[in-house]
Amino acid sequence: MNYSTHFLLLVHVAVAASYSNILSQLQVCKRSDPNLNGCLRTAIQAALPLLKNGVPEISFPSMNPIKIEMVYINAEPPMDFDQVYSNIELHGHADSVITDVSTRIDEKNVIMAIKGECNTGTLSMGLEYKDAIVFGFDLSGKGRMEQIHHDYHFLIYIEGELKPKAKHLSIRNVTVDVDLKDFSITVDLYGNQQLSKTVSKVFTDNSALLYGAVRKEVEEIYGAAYGNLVKRLFAKIPIDELLPK
Repeated sequence: MNYSTHFLLLVHVAVAASYSNILSQLQVCKRSDPNLNGCLRTAIQAALPLLKNGVPEISFPSMNPIKIEMVYINAEPPMDFDQVYSNIELHGHADSVITDVSTRIDEKNVIMAIKGECNTGTLSMGLEYKDAIVFGFDLSGKGRMEQIHHDYHFLIYIEGELKPKAKHLSIRNVTVDVDLKDFSITVDLYGNQQLSKTVSKVFTDNSALLYGAVRKEVEEIYGAAYGNLVKRLFAKIPIDELLPK
């Protein structure tokens, strides 16, 4: 055995050992478990501290924060203008409390709904608007926005497909419902400090009303963030190791 072959073998063994170590720390729930939903709720809650800072061995990114490069949202009433958000960061999500899990699994599909709550989550992102009128304010241009979400509830809905002979669950769709009653918001419109200050105060003072207008945007960003995490997890770990029969 030459040096390079020996080195590659050592690397392979080390990676396999690291992978096995990660799996040993995850609580495994069998699909046949009569209390599968309860097992999954406990397993997901226990996994959050492990996943919080990322797990390189399974190519799972950090949740502290969760990062997304860019999200495009097309104009749709009441937000009648295209929205571009970039350099998005979501903080605080790994500290969520999982309150309920419901699943439906058959030979072809895995459907999972995860309910939870979070004391404080922060959403920070760059923004680019054109012809953007919100609450009478013209927000057209570029800037940055930070939202602090207080005591909110969420529902993550995951649809996966079990393809014949495939080892990994194929994720079709991930959506997130966010029930948010109160949040504070800081808007920094580049080049307009006074408008930024005024808009931040008005939006925060009327956050419950504002959320009715921007809920779609918040949920699309959350969906993109969690969709990326879910897809990465199931693409790396075979379904029969996470949810054996």
